[in-house]
Amino acid sequence: MKKFKRVGKKGGIYTIEVAIAAIMIISIISLIGIQKRVDYDTSIANYKIQIFDELKTIDSEGLLRVYALRNDSESIKNFIQTCKKINCKVVIFDKEKNLTDWLTETEIQKNIASVSYIISGYIGEYSPREIRVYFW
Repeated sequence: MKKFKRVGKKGGIYTIEVAIAAIMIISIISLIGIQKRVDYDTSIANYKIQIFDELKTIDSEGLLRVYALRNDSESIKNFIQTCKKINCKVVIFDKEKNLTDWLTETEIQKNIASVSYIISGYIGEYSPREIRVYFW
């Protein structure tokens, strides 16, 4: 039987070094990739789109014009809140001023976003109303 001569431990050490380096690189890449990224602007934009779609739904049912002309912001708010569980306030404007209650001081201090929806007003006459939904 032939005995194998051991030349050195260099090959084994290099293999271990390469394995450690590969593990370090893979762990760094995985830590960077796993971090949860929250894009707050996107989530606010999604809420805006959803609220606008709710206003469009009320308008297509023919109720938004009625509510806006009666300055009934509570009915609009209740409709939105039954579909979306958010804190919101609806303010109705005409050409010159707001027709319903404005935001309170505590509501203004919160992180507020808004969605606007404009209707032409009475049929046969131009009296636009802007329905503005503030949400936080």
